[in-house]
Amino acid sequence: MLPHVIWNVSFSLVCVIAVVRGRRPERISVAILLIADLLSAVPLRGQYWKPVEPTLVLIDLCVAFFFVGLALKSSRWWPLWAAAFHLLAVLMLIVSAIDPAVRPYAYYVGEQLWDDLGLMALLFGALLEGRRELAAPASLQASSSPSAR
Repeated sequence: MLPHVIWNVSFSLVCVIAVVRGRRPERISVAILLIADLLSAVPLRGQYWKPVEPTLVLIDLCVAFFFVGLALKSSRWWPLWAAAFHLLAVLMLIVSAIDPAVRPYAYYVGEQLWDDLGLMALLFGALLEGRRELAAPASLQASSSPSAR
């Protein structure tokens, strides 16, 4: 119960920071992650948790492909890290599907690790993007170039 509460608090905090400090890619990423989080809760209602739930696999694949697309299109560094972490989470799903001997707890810990690292990539990206945006006007004012003014 406690890890679930910690995840929800940290997820919410990172989403708020990304919306406030980030720009469009960070805000779109927050929307995608919120939708994925809400959709992930639907297939698990009223049934026992199993690692290879087809609906969850589809949701994880969509999130991974979103971050891959964002990484290819964006000049930011953090979507590449988020894409890598989400692709590793998908790899965990594939391993669990291929080898049912993988214990559910090992799967859960691995999946949670990649989710946490992907969330940290978004957090650092939003914080650094916010710093760069705030730092830009100061550098323009300090510039001696007439075209920068």
